[in-house]
Amino acid sequence: MNACQPFYTFVTSLSDIWSEYWATITMLWNACVSQSCSWWCLCCNVWLCCLLVITVTVIYFLLMVLMSVFAILLVPVCWGTCLLIAVLIAIGGGDVPNCFNADPSPAPATPTPMPAITIDQPPDNSSFPAGDSVPIAFSATVIASDGSTPANPDVRWEIVFGQNSPTIALGAGLQFNATLPHLQADIDAGRPSHHVVQATVVEGNLSAFAVVHVTVGVSIT
Repeated sequence: MNACQPFYTFVTSLSDIWSEYWATITMLWNACVSQSCSWWCLCCNVWLCCLLVITVTVIYFLLMVLMSVFAILLVPVCWGTCLLIAVLIAIGGGDVPNCFNADPSPAPATPTPMPAITIDQPPDNSSFPAGDSVPIAFSATVIASDGSTPANPDVRWEIVFGQNSPTIALGAGLQFNATLPHLQADIDAGRPSHHVVQATVVEGNLSAFAVVHVTVGVSIT
């Protein structure tokens, strides 16, 4: 760690401190001059308020100047002190402290490896006129979080109807066959049913999913 970094940081923040100071004074001044004049005391509410703001401004300005000068002087003082200590430590063969170099940027967080799943069959947006009575073949490929291809991953297939909605379980495993329902509402309306089938692979407390859109049932024309 850079021994003088706190002083650098404080000095670089002085401009923000001065900006906040000026914004505060401006707000107080505008609050004073925007008051309705009390004629019975010759607008004493306005000029007394302005006088108070001027007094606070002057006092705070002097304190800010002293603080800024003190903070700026601390940087070379820190450098000199740290350099002297570094020379003494170097003579003694110890680890020399960092007096001037900036602290290294923290290493970026390593993302957690995740498993991955790809639905191979059926192709997305497939249509099966008899898919409500003839089983459809489903298959997927899974890559584990360590990059390997597991032989028997925990893959779960289901029909999903939207976020936070109930699902219909279809099967499990990399490959299986299943029929999809031709919904009664679609039958009554003379149209096929559109389903979103989701395959989820579970690996410990990690999971990943993929979806495929499938249409089943014959339109009634």
